[in-house]
Amino acid sequence: MSNDLLQVVQADVNRRLSRSSSTLALAFYANGNWRSRFRQILYVTKRSHYFWGCVVYLIYASGILIIDYYPWTTSESEGSAGDHPRQWSAVNVQFLCWGFVHLVNAFQFLFAWMQVGIPAMSTVCIPEYLNMLEALLYIYSAFNYPSVSNLEYDDPRIIHIHHIELSAAIIEIFAAIGWCITWWWTYNRTLPGRGWTLDDLDVWACFFIVVPSFIYLVYNIQILSDLDTYGTNLLYMKADICYFVGAVIYVLVSLRDCGWFYGFPVAGGWDWKFSKE
Repeated sequence: MSNDLLQVVQADVNRRLSRSSSTLALAFYANGNWRSRFRQILYVTKRSHYFWGCVVYLIYASGILIIDYYPWTTSESEGSAGDHPRQWSAVNVQFLCWGFVHLVNAFQFLFAWMQVGIPAMSTVCIPEYLNMLEALLYIYSAFNYPSVSNLEYDDPRIIHIHHIELSAAIIEIFAAIGWCITWWWTYNRTLPGRGWTLDDLDVWACFFIVVPSFIYLVYNIQILSDLDTYGTNLLYMKADICYFVGAVIYVLVSLRDCGWFYGFPVAGGWDWKFSKE
């Protein structure tokens, strides 16, 4: 290792140590007007499309978890399939509504790229378009749930829906890998090693977006291999838990990028500096 690189690494270590304290006090309570710094951070946060996209993603992941653990919310008086050939249950409606939330969230992240100067037709935005396509496929499958809810598991119409959801899972994997690649392309690594260590929240966020996408692929393959396991195979719930954890991490990432964790010795893409008033 060259002397210049050693000096850069040592400076990074000293910088992190200088930000550490036994009380973990935030930096905006020192070295300046903390009220001014707080206003600037709040201003950035309120206008960050990425932050609000992460918040909606967390709401979406929370909603899917609620459906997983409290799915039977329909009324017994809804009638039989013979009385209502297209019977909408509360669970069907929830899946459909959350599908539209998923679609809106995909547009939010596209606008987040545009906010920082990335054109909508850039290759960086390809994962966002894949996310939109995935959301549309899930909306299509959710819209068809009521018409097949009382059919046998091996009915061709149910198998067709499983194929649609398998396609969505495959697209989701490509989108997740694409997000990791665009993070690698665009992440502002100001010092060697930044963005590649486990103390960086982005590493964990990528982990909890890629792993559950593969879990969903395995789940859909298992269902198509043995249709009788539909309803008893709960592998998808483990994936949804991973998505929820990832959503929480993404909110923390967005808050860090807005400057809220300025005083903590955590890895990040930006060194925030604030003017004094």
